[in-house]
Amino acid sequence: MEISILQGVCRGLSSFVGMLLFPIGWWWCRSIDSFATPDRLDRGCVFVLSGIQGKSPIEFGVARGLNDAGVRSGIVIFEWTTGLWPLFLFHLRAKFWHRRMAKKLANAIVEYQSKYPGRPVFLLGHSGGAGLSLMAANELPDGNKLSGIILLGPAVSPIFPLDSALTKTEQGIWNFHSILDCLFLGIGTILAGTMDGKHRPSAGMVCFKGTSIKDK
Repeated sequence: MEISILQGVCRGLSSFVGMLLFPIGWWWCRSIDSFATPDRLDRGCVFVLSGIQGKSPIEFGVARGLNDAGVRSGIVIFEWTTGLWPLFLFHLRAKFWHRRMAKKLANAIVEYQSKYPGRPVFLLGHSGGAGLSLMAANELPDGNKLSGIILLGPAVSPIFPLDSALTKTEQGIWNFHSILDCLFLGIGTILAGTMDGKHRPSAGMVCFKGTSIKDK
């Protein structure tokens, strides 16, 4: 499915405005419940995870963008934060919370795969949600595998161990990073730390080191 240049520009502007206005709440966004209907889930599922700000217009934009691009499987926004954006530093650094939410997501994946066996399952995580995606993959039982994991500007260190998560995927892990993201994923993670507690530029800025994942 192709979208027009105008549609693409509108989607980009909507995401940008949403990023600026998310503190007033995500309630103003159009619902995406229609992306998680039984007929769509029967084709597969993409779990979308937000950054440390929590559910926001940014993730709604990602979900709508996937749909615009022709993804017809189910698209589910998985809320792994407390839902309170002022607690973003807690979401970034609270390891016990990461473990709890990683197990919750892993259980949701297992439940989906039990109901829809053999369907493709992808994790798409943005910033902190990318780190949580990797942690959730590590929590999956040996008999459960993901089709793949897509990382958008992951807020984890470049030396975050990926071997275990890679073994839980069939097609691998894709990391989309940008050296230009020096504010949040450079200065921000130097000062506040990464999801795995390293005070350095994150893999979302400088990519991963010494791995076989697909960096973009």
